[in-house]
Amino acid sequence: MKRKRITGVLAVLMLLAFGCGSDKSEDPEPQFGSVEVRMSYFYNDFQGYKPDTGADIYLFKETGKKFINDWIDYRIGTLRVEGTEEKVKYDFAAEADVSGVAKIENVPYGKYILVAASKGRFTYSKKSIEINSVSQSHVKNFGYRSEFSDIGEVW
Repeated sequence: MKRKRITGVLAVLMLLAFGCGSDKSEDPEPQFGSVEVRMSYFYNDFQGYKPDTGADIYLFKETGKKFINDWIDYRIGTLRVEGTEEKVKYDFAAEADVSGVAKIENVPYGKYILVAASKGRFTYSKKSIEINSVSQSHVKNFGYRSEFSDIGEVW
């Protein structure tokens, strides 16, 4: 009888020490999503908009730093921190295919700055996004009025 009681107490202690066999992990599984951007640029009045083949998209993790707008830095995938010479390189990048679509996959959830750098118009545009779902799509049409600057054209 005494032996059964000790065995029972040991069993309870082992369950408390090692758990009950549940599959709960202490760290939640990281969540990832993808970003797709369809880009086009205004070619001329006769042909209109064309797919922006070879255009680039960049994702920069939001850090709270303020960046200056400098189109050369956007074309090479870096941002300059305002008031300093510090340059920040992108966290993720992709190049548009022949249909003007660029896609970045396996991006951890969070806040990012999305930069689209046109190949056809030699210009860029940026916006803040939050990745919090499996997939999201954006469309950016570069017009002829935004050559060499981002004048706030609608995404």
